[in-house]
Amino acid sequence: MTAHPVESMSLFDALLKSNAFNLALVVALLAFVFKKFQLANAVTRQRDAIAADLASARAKRNEAEALLQEAEKRLSSLNDEITLLMANAQASAEALQTKILANAEQEASRLLEAARQRALLEEKAAVAQVKADFIRQAVADVRVQLTDETGASNAHRVAINSLMSDLHHLPLRMGTR
Repeated sequence: MTAHPVESMSLFDALLKSNAFNLALVVALLAFVFKKFQLANAVTRQRDAIAADLASARAKRNEAEALLQEAEKRLSSLNDEITLLMANAQASAEALQTKILANAEQEASRLLEAARQRALLEEKAAVAQVKADFIRQAVADVRVQLTDETGASNAHRVAINSLMSDLHHLPLRMGTR
């Protein structure tokens, strides 16, 4: 049983008409939904939002690049500033070292001179003490000799003791000058 071309044509025509009707119905339904829910505006808004986000991201990227360049410039200037500070600190340390050495040398010279002066004074005092001891011994020796030679008269002894007493105090006055 073969199908008749007329019958199959009418089936084909029916299918074609029904598909065309379905297509028109879908297009009408889509147009209604598109218009009802304003999908065109939503797509436009979404596209505009994406464009605005892209522009904002570009602006933020440009701002970040500018901040990066500024930070790199600061870092470069900080390295220069650190080098300058280190050089200044080194110069200050050297100047301070020189000043400390000069002060130490002055203090050593002052202490050395004070020690010399003290040694000189002690030497003078020792010489004066030796002189005084020598004179005391000489006076004592003279007293003994005079007493022995004059014969032991009381009047002579008193006069000799008085004279020796005066001589005895003489070296002390000389040593204390």
